[in-house]
Amino acid sequence: MSRSRAERLAAATEEIAAALNADSLRPEDREALIDIMHTTDREMLKVCLRMYYSDRDRADRTPREFMYVHLGMLLG
Repeated sequence: MSRSRAERLAAATEEIAAALNADSLRPEDREALIDIMHTTDREMLKVCLRMYYSDRDRADRTPREFMYVHLGMLLG
């Protein structure tokens, strides 16, 4: 039996919340990720993501789940 859209969304939200608590993230990384998730302007989203992932150390610290979410945000 497949899960409903609401169930899949709830599971994805829980995954992201858990990834936000990853030990590898610094407090400033968490703040930047939260800011990115609240960005509604498409051009600003591109700028924020470029700035975020241009820092190689930060990108390496960031759980992969965020990269997939961010790619989806850009494609959506």
